[in-house]
Amino acid sequence: MAGPASHSGQQKRSGKPLTGRTILIWLGAFFGVMLIANAFFVYFALSSFPGVEVESAYQRGQNYAAEIAAADAQNARGWQVEVALSEDAGSALILTAEARDQDQGVISGLTMSAELRHLRGAEFDTVLRFTEVESGRYEARIGVIPRGSWTMTLEAEQAGERVYRSKSKIFIQ
Repeated sequence: MAGPASHSGQQKRSGKPLTGRTILIWLGAFFGVMLIANAFFVYFALSSFPGVEVESAYQRGQNYAAEIAAADAQNARGWQVEVALSEDAGSALILTAEARDQDQGVISGLTMSAELRHLRGAEFDTVLRFTEVESGRYEARIGVIPRGSWTMTLEAEQAGERVYRSKSKIFIQ
């Protein structure tokens, strides 16, 4: 029985042979693409969040003892400030704060402010001034701002002295 014709173990190849130069080009192209992709991600990571929390860490460190004393005085007062976020008919946001002392009595006559810092960058940051709409109840109109996660620093002053400070995360939907 006659079988198919054989070429004595040789196979016919099509295309160019695989040489060291071809492998070097493929490896260079692969790592070049990886380098470009990494550079792209590093650029956008650094440009979207610079990582600066405070402008002068040295100055903040110098005021550290005063901050601890202010926090101790705030804890001794036992004040509580409850904050609520609502939306008016025009889709503007309103931040409401109610201040109470340790006996649950309302605290009026405060000068309240809040700083909203967006995680995406300083261009979205907003400083709010509250007005006392009734005894112990303060409101600030935020307006229309980007949705997402924000860091809110709420401060209250009485007779020119900071008497309350709170820092919290809020999410605006």
